[in-house]
Amino acid sequence: MHELPLTVGARGHIISLRDTLFFRQWQVQSREVCVVCSLLENLPEDVSPGQAIWCPNDLGVICVGWWHVPYRLGLVYCTQRRSALFHIDLKNYTCTTLGPTDQSVSNPVFSRDETRLVFLQNSAGGPHRQCSQLAMCDW
Repeated sequence: MHELPLTVGARGHIISLRDTLFFRQWQVQSREVCVVCSLLENLPEDVSPGQAIWCPNDLGVICVGWWHVPYRLGLVYCTQRRSALFHIDLKNYTCTTLGPTDQSVSNPVFSRDETRLVFLQNSAGGPHRQCSQLAMCDW
């Protein structure tokens, strides 16, 4: 394990990256942590964001947004809540819904060559992670 050099984040926080054998762990040396939160302000008011990832070349953010209606249970107990993928463009700070909005989606990730976005998809209100479909869209 070794420490990589310290950097200063956008809000002036000192950030270090600890590199270990199994994973990399960011350590923010501050009392508050705000990485992507301010970027997600353009999401609809009735959506809670999560599972955010950076787009290729850091030109945007992809996140899953869960609707508050018809219920707002924790994802531990209700993984098939209605949700969709959202793209926040960092050039003009617009928010776009990717794909259908009547499904349950999770775990977005880009392919290694960064040309495809892959995620899991279920029927909203359907089985609890029993029959997830592996979905993909060109980026």
